[in-house]
Amino acid sequence: MPSPLKHYISIASGTLTSFVLIWLTLQKVQTGWSEEMPLMLDALTGLGVWSILAIWLLKSTYRFCFMDLCVGAWFVYTAFNYWFISPYPAGERIFSTLTAFMLYVVLRHSLSHRHKHIVVAAITIGGGYEAILGLMQLWGFTSSRHSLFDVTGTFFNPGPYAGYVVVVLSILTAYLYRRHRCFTLPALKRCRSLRRIYAAGLYILCAALFYLSIVILPATWSRAAFVAYIVVLPMMFYRRHKKWTMSLLGVAAVAGIMLYFAKAASANGRVLMNIISLRAIREAPICGHGVGGFAHAFAESQSAYFIEHPLSPLVEVAGAPEYAFNELMQVGVEQGWIGMILAAIIAIGSCITLLRQRSELAFGWIALLVFSLFSYPFSLQPFRILGVLFVAVAANASCRRKTTEKRTARWGKILMMACVVAAAWGMMPRVRHKVKSREEWNMVSGYRHAAFIDDYEVWAGTLSDNPKFLFSYGKILNDLKRYNDSNAALRAGTMVSADPMFYVVMGNNYRALKAYREAEEAYRKAFSMGPNKMYPLYQLLLMYIELGDNLQARETAQKIVDFRPKIRSNATDEMQRFAAKHLNIHHPNND
Repeated sequence: MPSPLKHYISIASGTLTSFVLIWLTLQKVQTGWSEEMPLMLDALTGLGVWSILAIWLLKSTYRFCFMDLCVGAWFVYTAFNYWFISPYPAGERIFSTLTAFMLYVVLRHSLSHRHKHIVVAAITIGGGYEAILGLMQLWGFTSSRHSLFDVTGTFFNPGPYAGYVVVVLSILTAYLYRRHRCFTLPALKRCRSLRRIYAAGLYILCAALFYLSIVILPATWSRAAFVAYIVVLPMMFYRRHKKWTMSLLGVAAVAGIMLYFAKAASANGRVLMNIISLRAIREAPICGHGVGGFAHAFAESQSAYFIEHPLSPLVEVAGAPEYAFNELMQVGVEQGWIGMILAAIIAIGSCITLLRQRSELAFGWIALLVFSLFSYPFSLQPFRILGVLFVAVAANASCRRKTTEKRTARWGKILMMACVVAAAWGMMPRVRHKVKSREEWNMVSGYRHAAFIDDYEVWAGTLSDNPKFLFSYGKILNDLKRYNDSNAALRAGTMVSADPMFYVVMGNNYRALKAYREAEEAYRKAFSMGPNKMYPLYQLLLMYIELGDNLQARETAQKIVDFRPKIRSNATDEMQRFAAKHLNIHHPNND
């Protein structure tokens, strides 16, 4: 095949791959099993077929590199952890891991070091779309995807949206900073080539997108995004502007203190989550608690922490998070030090490679990694795609492709791509069945009625890793007085959720079965998991009154009267009035 034709096919391959992936990141983001997942499999199938064709036409292959070894090792270890260590249902988590690995394999074949500028262009165009959509939401031309926030983009709240914007903003900043001298007015006057005109147009486009991102980022009020951008800027400017960079760091320190006090309760909540996550890692340091086990491990560690420190000032910010809000901590809890070390090697190694290549993508990857220390981006598909894209580009840069005429090498790569296509195709029916089950449940999830019990029993087989479904299922069984079945569903829910309400309802079931010792244990467990929740104490008080245990009842009633609820409501006032009435004392809420 003529060399120019090979060049055009290679460019077409990089362009198609980059823009398909960025298009996937711009779909409406949802949590749980959703249409994003079948779309990902469709994309993997299509890109895999295209890669097979490109490999055959270009007769190209690549050398395996250290990054391939690390990525493969992490994937194998995650699969081993899931099958042999983890007792938790984690279908969605293992699906995300498998598709990320498959995507990495595809990108190692369909992208090369020559495509990095195409990747930059695709990401900036995607960021421009998000910035424009955010501005339209802010100005009221279209509605956001959350009733409490004006700006969400294609995401469900401003947090991850800000993360996407700051990644693109970091790339744009690096691009404009490195090329601003090439596009001064005298330089533009000397434009004589089509390439210079194209570059000048691209520079102007990037400048426009930069200003759009700068405008929309403050509207998100995301402290994690601001921190990520503040970390990126000194790394970008330090070599040429050391004094200016030191001043920037001083301003950043002041801004960080101000951001802390702006939302001190939220910041303290992140501190507590890190403390509890570290305790959980210490309990299973080598291999972790198992893939998908973060919520259960966190709940157990938080319960033990507040039993040991009942007067901790962090009681007020205790919660039941689905994520660690620190991706490295989440990996550590689930996969132990082995997973953390592999993840750190991949992240740091790819960053160093991109920095050595002087790629703008390095700063977008750094921004995303810093953001991930304060949020949960890699639990969402757009950020998983971006992360894999950055790592694959780094791997391609560190191990450039070579052209070969060896048929064995070419057929080996084609076989690898065929395996990816076959795996994606084979996973599709099961994934679509899970997505359909979740959509069917969503339509009736607001109605807790016995008429749906048969449907719930059908969905239970496919939604065993959905805590909201399991809680709703347990409540319906409780309403039907099937207390043992209800406890079975709720016990399954405690494996995938840190919400203490699972234990409260289990306590109610035990009470109905006259198993008072088990009920007491369930209520006390619920209170230790969420010591800023009054409801478990209230149910415990009702049980002691029912048993006629006046001593325990009075002690529990006194705790309720002295309780300072985080958020006062009619329900908390009513519980405190009831406890005060039982003690025959006056409570301010009686007024």
